[in-house]
Amino acid sequence: MDLPTLWRFASDWYTGRLDPGYTRRDPAASAYFAEVGLRGSFWGLPD
Repeated sequence: MDLPTLWRFASDWYTGRLDPGYTRRDPAASAYFAEVGLRGSFWGLPD
């Protein structure tokens, strides 16, 4: 993973993690991974 992709991923992925009432992103994780440019079986996405 290159640095720009890592930054896009982390900048939103961790938003709100420490807030009361935070809900996990598990159901929407695949869509988010694809949105920030991640691809491949490691992420559970098509190549």
